[in-house]
Amino acid sequence: MKLMTTVDIPKGISIDYDDKIMLLGSCFTDNVGEQLRRRLFDVCINPFGTLYNPMSIARAIDILLNKDRYSADDLFESRGTWHSFDHHSRFSSADINRTLNGINESLITAKEALQRTNVMIVTFGTAYVYYTGDRVVANCHKLPQSNFRRILLRPDEICQRWQQTIATLRRHLPDLRIIFTVSPIRHLSDGLAGNSLSKSILRLAADNLSTAVDGCEYFPAYEILLDELRDYRFYASDMLHPSDTAVEYVYERFADTHMSEHTLHRSTECLKLWRMRNHRPMTDNADDIARLNTAIVELEKKLFQK
Repeated sequence: MKLMTTVDIPKGISIDYDDKIMLLGSCFTDNVGEQLRRRLFDVCINPFGTLYNPMSIARAIDILLNKDRYSADDLFESRGTWHSFDHHSRFSSADINRTLNGINESLITAKEALQRTNVMIVTFGTAYVYYTGDRVVANCHKLPQSNFRRILLRPDEICQRWQQTIATLRRHLPDLRIIFTVSPIRHLSDGLAGNSLSKSILRLAADNLSTAVDGCEYFPAYEILLDELRDYRFYASDMLHPSDTAVEYVYERFADTHMSEHTLHRSTECLKLWRMRNHRPMTDNADDIARLNTAIVELEKKLFQK
């Protein structure tokens, strides 16, 4: 008896431990990126913080390629807190210097990471976009809606922008491969009908890009959560975000799609090492701590010494 539908996924772009991976997009990107980080892949995860719409993600790439640093003129103050329209609120602070330092430190690190990147994972979250004047806004930072112009993107607008972005990226990174996904997290602020419309636009755009552009693929995270894991037990308490179990399941499907058996085995060992490094002993017994440290050293030698 078959009690669930399964999304069939052909083998996709290969990822292994020689790859340098950059992940950009919605909070689902953070989830997958964290799974990769715990398995000790070389990853750069959302250096601008969570980005939701395709235009803001493309703008972030433009900034990584063309901007050296942010200045106070790039920020604005609201209710005693300094923000950037290009960044998530995790960078915001009442101290302008703290905001600038956090933004610029992340920018420098990400620019260096991008130079080495050969795999990019991009997750679109919503097709609704906010503009202030002609400038796309990554985060409204709870400013009044009247301050912005809100539009619903068309699939062709997303494709045109991203074809330009990919062409620019490949002038710098000719071997770059890109995996597109659509976030399964619903945006209820748009209403259920509005969310469905938005996701369908993103899905069309991702399909068009993965079909039209060489070296680009689509991974069906959206379909896995909605079709394979449709029960609410796979959601967090807000009934919107995937639970830890769902995140791990989708990551396993991702790994099976994009990794060889050798890489999967190595990633299991690397996850074990990550857990050992982050383990807090129950006691301060010197012998227990020594055994743990010895086990860490032995596993590190096994994994990293040639």
